[in-house]
Amino acid sequence: MQNAIQLNPDDAMKFATLGIIYHADMQLPQALEQYRLSLRINPGLAEIYFNMATIFIEQEQFEKAQQAAYLAQNLGYPGSSKILSELKKNAPSANDNLNLGKVSLHLRHIVTSSYEQAHEVLGLLREGQDFNQLAEKFSSQPFHLNGGYVGLFVTEELMPEIAAVVEPLPPFTYSPVITTDSGFHIFQKFLVFDDLLASF
Repeated sequence: MQNAIQLNPDDAMKFATLGIIYHADMQLPQALEQYRLSLRINPGLAEIYFNMATIFIEQEQFEKAQQAAYLAQNLGYPGSSKILSELKKNAPSANDNLNLGKVSLHLRHIVTSSYEQAHEVLGLLREGQDFNQLAEKFSSQPFHLNGGYVGLFVTEELMPEIAAVVEPLPPFTYSPVITTDSGFHIFQKFLVFDDLLASF
């Protein structure tokens, strides 16, 4: 995996996979570092937040565990209820208030070549299917890379027709299908706890 990362250092899943290997070998600091590197490339990887939450619980870093579990849940990872109940058991007081700390808003999208396909994908998202996998499967090139991650949400950098729809969206919700010259877009704005992307 280290060789694969050297060959393709912009692929978030390569870092995530190396993190999972370290995690399985109980090399937790190394696992966290690889998870962090993967999330800096694509901060929409729900499963990686879940994995981080399990490590933080083991290390009794309950505030970070709660933040990671919150993102795993809101980004749609199906096992999140398990980690949240474990967190409640280990640190009941951590569940009273979620310490947001410093957060940033991010944007990702899926871009298809037809309205019908975009509408189908939007239905799959609303059913709870994984955004990253759907982006990989349905998005036109090069929009499929890294789960369709666009970058930080900055209204001024968006096309006006996109900004008008995405600006009022609450975090973690999906936009309706938006038509541009590039194709048919579904956007999701989501928040990230900046501390989780910083070095540990």
